[in-house]
Amino acid sequence: MLFAGGNEAVEGQCVFADVGVDEKRDFGVEFAEGSVGGERDLDEIAYAADIDQDLIRAFFGETSAQLANHERSVLPPSVRLSTPAWDRGKARAKVPSFTLPVTAFTKHLDEELLNCSTGCLPWRYHQHDPFDAIRRHYVNPRGKGMHHLWRLWLPLLAISFLPPAQGKEVGEGVIQGVVLGEGGQPVRGAKVHAELNGAAMAKKIRYVETDENGFFLIDRLDFGNYYVGAMKEEEGYGNSDSSFFNDNPLPMAQITAQHRSADVVVNLGPKAGILTGTISDALTGKPIPAGFDLAQVKDRTRWMGTSATPNFRVLIPSSKEIEVKVSAPGYEAWVYPDPTAPSQVLRMDPGSEMHLDIKLKPAHDRSLPLSKFLIPEGYVGWLRVEYDVECFPPIPVEDGVRIFRFTGANVLETSSPMPEDAAERQYFYYAEDGSERNLAADYRNGNGMVWQETAGSRGGKMRMFVFFVGTEEQSKTRPHTGFLAPVCP
Repeated sequence: MLFAGGNEAVEGQCVFADVGVDEKRDFGVEFAEGSVGGERDLDEIAYAADIDQDLIRAFFGETSAQLANHERSVLPPSVRLSTPAWDRGKARAKVPSFTLPVTAFTKHLDEELLNCSTGCLPWRYHQHDPFDAIRRHYVNPRGKGMHHLWRLWLPLLAISFLPPAQGKEVGEGVIQGVVLGEGGQPVRGAKVHAELNGAAMAKKIRYVETDENGFFLIDRLDFGNYYVGAMKEEEGYGNSDSSFFNDNPLPMAQITAQHRSADVVVNLGPKAGILTGTISDALTGKPIPAGFDLAQVKDRTRWMGTSATPNFRVLIPSSKEIEVKVSAPGYEAWVYPDPTAPSQVLRMDPGSEMHLDIKLKPAHDRSLPLSKFLIPEGYVGWLRVEYDVECFPPIPVEDGVRIFRFTGANVLETSSPMPEDAAERQYFYYAEDGSERNLAADYRNGNGMVWQETAGSRGGKMRMFVFFVGTEEQSKTRPHTGFLAPVCP
């Protein structure tokens, strides 16, 4: 889960455009594989667009055979659409090889409303010369040409060949475009989403994924004005929705009954700095998942909070002075730079990495009862405690210690409430003779056996606690057994 200040962003369940055929049909488009080849393809393109074939070849500057070799750099499979036949709000497109029925481009974008600085494309499509308006907008007053736009030529060309959406009802709008990174290079596999301006943020944000040339298409959108954001954390591009990473205005797109599709360029960069490392208990070496609170020192309204695994990788804005605070229930917070060392500064160059081994000091609330989990000797697998189940007995308390004893089942149900986060937890194997063996005392020497402690909710209240007993490798390879709601006998 990701929370951000300023332009807020929440990372939820993603929907990707560049996936298998069945998933692609969810977007209302059937995709087909194919490649360019031969004069026939050029003829069909020229015929469909009513453009002379020689003009197309001259414009690309290549023969049809050369064009075949570079097809994927111009029009990737995930955006090769024929004129859609609309059926219940979904487009169905059969793509035979490279045949593109490029219809007469009559869609108009309002140059006064769409600002080039936001990343939108302020031009009009024209049937015989779709790039005339681009030249008018980008030639500078001194008469210099478009040499500074060559790095964007192919992306712009491909966007111009995308057919306009032909929806009939609200919910049939389309935003399509390209995501560019540093140096104007297309970003493959970036997650893109559109947020309706003025609407409440959705609990689940729908993402699509760019294809190999950075192109994306988001369909099934209601009419309105949209902010368009993107990210690719694997390559060091933080979420452009968040003011923590992005100082520039977000690209906007407008969808109306008259203009049901919009074209957008989303620019990412500069790349973030990358913090990697580990989080562990300072006494036992036990790996600890924790929360990160990140803030720009010069402007603390630009902040981000995120959770991280014990082996973490977190992005921070480059060239900014950043403060990092790491915290976990039952532990003292860890802050970097150290507040007692004013000379210490965290500022990273774009794409640079920094490794931190964070050791959290235990700070359990001794006034709270300790929770002691007893597991049968030799058991390996997932265990779960279900709290607030009225028809089951409460957890017994012995000498101020809550005793959670598992017997033959991997689920323990109780009417007791869930213990407080600050209460200490201990884990032991127990044998038939009553002896006990600590499972979480010595992780540094490879003897720790409790992993992935996770609290969960039912009915909006925290009522479930899950953990794994065994080796770390076993915890990664054995799936959960399921979380069926408890049933009273």
